Amino acid sequence: PVIAGLVAGTISGLLAGSLGILLHIGLGEPIGPFTLIITFLSGIMGGLFWYLHKDAIIRMSHAFLLGFLVASVQFIIGKDGINQDILLPGEVIEGTIDIFLPTILGLCIFVFIINNLRLEEENNRKSFQIEGELTAARQIQIGSLPEQNQEWDHVSLSASLLPASYIGGDLYDYLKLDDEDLYFALGDVSGKGVPAALLMSSTRMILRSKIRETRDPCTLVREINRSFLEDGDSRQFITLIVGVMNPQTGDVCYCNAGHPPPYLITSTGTIELESDGNLPAGVMEDEVFSPHTVTLDKGDMLVLVSDGITEAEKGEELYGSERIVHALSKYSPQTPREVVDLLNHE
Repeated sequence: PVIAGLVAGTISGLLAGSLGILLHIGLGEPIGPFTLIITFLSGIMGGLFWYLHKDAIIRMSHAFLLGFLVASVQFIIGKDGINQDILLPGEVIEGTIDIFLPTILGLCIFVFIINNLRLEEENNRKSFQIEGELTAARQIQIGSLPEQNQEWDHVSLSASLLPASYIGGDLYDYLKLDDEDLYFALGDVSGKGVPAALLMSSTRMILRSKIRETRDPCTLVREINRSFLEDGDSRQFITLIVGVMNPQTGDVCYCNAGHPPPYLITSTGTIELESDGNLPAGVMEDEVFSPHTVTLDKGDMLVLVSDGITEAEKGEELYGSERIVHALSKYSPQTPREVVDLLNHE
């Protein structure tokens, strides 16, 4: 009864006591009035302590006190009435060994187990809640990006984003501009999780707002560099490639801020384009970002990747740039979508 009362309240304690009494009666065991009193008092006392905690963690000091009170009732009243010899040394020793120690120790052990179960339940509930929120955040993040596959008159484009966790700081973006030029960006904010995702989102908004003011990729990167240094955490930065392409001529101007270099697929093979040695954005205030240019002929493909591919583990080694060139040369993908599928598979 005391355990039922402690866990679920006074009514439960009384019900548990009643069930115990009915069980003894059903087995043909005699039940005296004092046994009834002890049983119901135990349930009531457990229920009174339940009101102190309800679903919260039970203090061990309260469990000790409850055990002492219940044992005291059992020791003072007994099955045959009030114990007249409770002050005799022998009775005190016997009561301590037979009643107080088992009752207090047993109740403390039970409370310890209940507390652990409640903590585990609370942790699981919070984990499920956080998991649900992160899943929703991932859907929002993925949904805010442009379509993974797009085609225009002279250009086809495919992209893929697979965060290492629920959400992260990876970014891809593209936009067909009013003068028919194509703006594109690929970036990776340092760190993971919510902070990186927030910086990714702000980076995308800044680039989209500034691309309407300038077509110079390095000016856009310098704006991101300024934003990270002035408004962001000094320990965070972003590797980034920003470019603008003229679909009519195939001319591409891009700025690489510490990102893995792009790859060019032509009819003669695949090459890794030179890296200009720019630092990531958000590292140095006076960094001078240098542009690169390349001209795409019909059928050529420009491939941009993040370090999620170059630093992916392949066996005991990193995948690396050489494997990217080898895979693209070996399998000769014919469309941007085939390139994305190949690298994701690799």
